[in-house]
Amino acid sequence: MQGLSPNGDCPLRGGYWARGLLTARIPRDFGEVAPNPVPAPVCHRAAGPVTNDGGLNDAGWSGSPWSGGFRRFLAPETAAIQPTLVKAMWDDRGLFVALRVYDTDPWATKTARDDSLWEEEVVEVYVDENGDLLDYREFEVNPLGAVIDLLIPRAGDQAQWRQCARWDAPGWRVAVRAYPRAARPFWVAEMVFPWGIFTEAAHLPPRPGDVWRIQFYRIERPRPGDELIATSWSPTPDFHVPETFGRLEFAE
Repeated sequence: MQGLSPNGDCPLRGGYWARGLLTARIPRDFGEVAPNPVPAPVCHRAAGPVTNDGGLNDAGWSGSPWSGGFRRFLAPETAAIQPTLVKAMWDDRGLFVALRVYDTDPWATKTARDDSLWEEEVVEVYVDENGDLLDYREFEVNPLGAVIDLLIPRAGDQAQWRQCARWDAPGWRVAVRAYPRAARPFWVAEMVFPWGIFTEAAHLPPRPGDVWRIQFYRIERPRPGDELIATSWSPTPDFHVPETFGRLEFAE
C-alpha cells in the first residue's frame, strides 16, 4: 500500500482516497485467531464498556475471540488468499460485530448510503434472528465507511434491492479504521446493532442458549471492474442461501 496523503487519508487503488479512514496502532490481540471449522460460536456478554471507533482495544472486546475460516465460493472452494476474521459479543444495548479484513490494497468509490456497494469491495453481515430461514437482514460496509442495510423478505427478493433498502436499521452504527502500516495491512469494520433492529427475535436481549442464524461475506476485487473474489464464513454455494447461515449462540 502507498504511504499516507498529507491529510492522513489512506490512498486506494485507481487514485481513489479513503477519506475518513483512521489509522491506528495494531490491536493488542493481533494474530490471536480461533479456528472455525464449524461456524457455531458462542457469543458472550461484553467484558466491559465499548467505544465504537474501530480500534477494538476496549475492555469489552477482551473476552471475544476471533473466528476465521472464510473460504471462496462461486469458484473452487479454497481458503481465502487474503483472510477475513470476525468476532461478536453483546450487552444490554445490543449486538457488537467486528470484522478484520486483511487487504494490501483496499479500495472503494461509493460513499452514499444505500448504494450498490457490492459492485466494489465490501464486507456483509446477514442476520436471521428468529432462525426461520425465510426473511433476514443484510448489512454492508465498504472501506470508506459507506453502508447499506436491507430487509430481505425471502431469498430471491434481493433482486428488488432498492425496495429492500427502503428499510433502515434504527440506531445501527459503524466505525471503519485502517491499519496500513501493519506487517500484514488490514482494515476493521466495527458495528453496533441496537436490539430494536431485530423485531422478530424471541427475546431481547437474547437469553443464554438463544440461537440466531448469521452469515458473513466478503467481496474483494483486485482492481475496479475485475471479477469478484467472494468468500464466506459459513460454507455456501452462493449469496442469499439462508439454509447455509451459521449459528450464533448467546451466553453470559
